[in-house]
Amino acid sequence: MSTAPHQQFSPHPLLPIAIAFAAGIVLIHLRPLNETTILVTGTGATIACLVAVRFNRCGIATVMLITAFSLAGATYAANEQHVSASRLNSLIQSGRLPVNEAVIVTGTVAAAPEFGPESVYLSLAVDSVSINDHETPVTGLVSLMAPLPTSSQESDAPVLQYGARLRLQTELSRNDHFRDPGVSGFVEYLDRQGIDATGRIKTLNGVRFLGNTMAWSPQAWLYRWRRTIEQKINATFNRETGGVLNAAILGNRYGLSRNSAERFREGGTFHVLVISGLHISFIGGVVLLFAKRLTA
Repeated sequence: MSTAPHQQFSPHPLLPIAIAFAAGIVLIHLRPLNETTILVTGTGATIACLVAVRFNRCGIATVMLITAFSLAGATYAANEQHVSASRLNSLIQSGRLPVNEAVIVTGTVAAAPEFGPESVYLSLAVDSVSINDHETPVTGLVSLMAPLPTSSQESDAPVLQYGARLRLQTELSRNDHFRDPGVSGFVEYLDRQGIDATGRIKTLNGVRFLGNTMAWSPQAWLYRWRRTIEQKINATFNRETGGVLNAAILGNRYGLSRNSAERFREGGTFHVLVISGLHISFIGGVVLLFAKRLTA
């Protein structure tokens, strides 16, 4: 009786791919290459790998796969080099952009505004900064805080919608805040979140609305729907309950009261709200579904 050949599996299948990707990054630093050439060659290697797999040519497929990942690493490094030259945090760290001084920034609201009890928080994808009438093209994300509008009509103004292109005055900051020993610094936190700087808007009246670039996108519709749900929660429940529901269902933790936050921290479950609150919502939905079936 013949036995099937034993298939030998590699104990570290992703190691060659990781090495290839890292080699591509090193290559671009040693010898700059044209991004178009890298992209076209990488696409060709990927297609060749798929064809080789289709005809069971494992050796050729492996070589093409390693080549494709090397070129992917080179593409990543080339793009990072291009972006870092005009990146906000690089310009601030090098002193080419001032901090804690009034500047004019232009950019697009990159996510749904987060409403708190007294403030609204915006993520602005900045494309230019103007200092003394000199405009500098930049890239990067700025987290902005502004006073909460006084009426619901003002809180739904175009300047507070996803995709709104704005021009406003603020003071950029990347200062590290004092924190407990052993806790990562505030600047490190910003870098992990992909935020280049923070800023404060004194009043929304001084914000100039330049149009909406995402008015009809599916994401804009979802964000409007999310805002409608948030308003219904705030109108139906008291502030403390509404803050917990907004955090768990919509991911907006700025409405949490200090008492609610402390109770979750003392119980060791604060991460449920700030990290995986949506999971709790799914579990609650499943429980509600079964409860309705059982009690119908």
